[in-house]
Amino acid sequence: MPADHEIPAAAIAAYEQASGLRVSIHDLAGSLSAFLSPDRFAHAPPPCVAVKRHRDTACIAFDVHRVRDVAARRGDGFIKSCHAGLVEWVVPVARDDALEWVLFAGVRRAGRGLRPDVVDPAVAPPPTAARLLAAVPPIDADAAAWRLEGLRQLAARLAAWRATRSEAPVAAARPRTPIARAVAIHRLVVRRLADPAFALPEVAAALGLSESRAGRAISEACGMGFARLVRESRLRAAAALLRQGELTVADVAARCGFGDRAHFHAVFRAAFGASPARWRRGAGGP
Repeated sequence: MPADHEIPAAAIAAYEQASGLRVSIHDLAGSLSAFLSPDRFAHAPPPCVAVKRHRDTACIAFDVHRVRDVAARRGDGFIKSCHAGLVEWVVPVARDDALEWVLFAGVRRAGRGLRPDVVDPAVAPPPTAARLLAAVPPIDADAAAWRLEGLRQLAARLAAWRATRSEAPVAAARPRTPIARAVAIHRLVVRRLADPAFALPEVAAALGLSESRAGRAISEACGMGFARLVRESRLRAAAALLRQGELTVADVAARCGFGDRAHFHAVFRAAFGASPARWRRGAGGP
């Protein structure tokens, strides 16, 4: 049984094992980025990466604008095909009448009877598309339908997990076991990620401990000290937002609690080996 903060990764892994598809997520609210690795927030299957080398602008325009627009109107999900003929499954998750996440699963090519719901005819496929598609397994309409239903179930699982975290106040019960404390600590870190003033005394108060005891409890429960936990959570969130390509670097820094932009650049470069802007270009966007 995974711990509470491990549920998103475990649920995604279960879907991937059952479906044979790779899941990626547009985390529009930043509510998942602290719990998943940064590569979860980009379309990284080898065929997609190869296509983006030739048609990166077209890929981003389709996924960020056209697909999200359809997702906002089709809450039950759909199957889409890019200009290169690569098929993906899409399921949105909304909160307060706004998109919170968009889940993507892929890739395949259309087989017997499969007619994608959304097709991008905007540009001609790259010259390498035929060779790429030949190496991608086909999928028929029936198999595509159950994979879409599976992605809906994954979306529902993630939404239910998010709801329990949102509704349960951290200090409602003083968590005493390492697992319970890890859940409470991660919940609080995610809620307070954007505040540069977030500090150990707030966690200590939520846990009902002194600051010194809270520091030891965090190390025992999370495997790292408070400062590192917050820094790594902020960096994961920043990397996810940079991959989505919609916010400026300054906006990403502010949303992730880096009050000083120069500090953000220094910390990000130390972690990822490149400035935020250069890393975003190298990551390839959504």
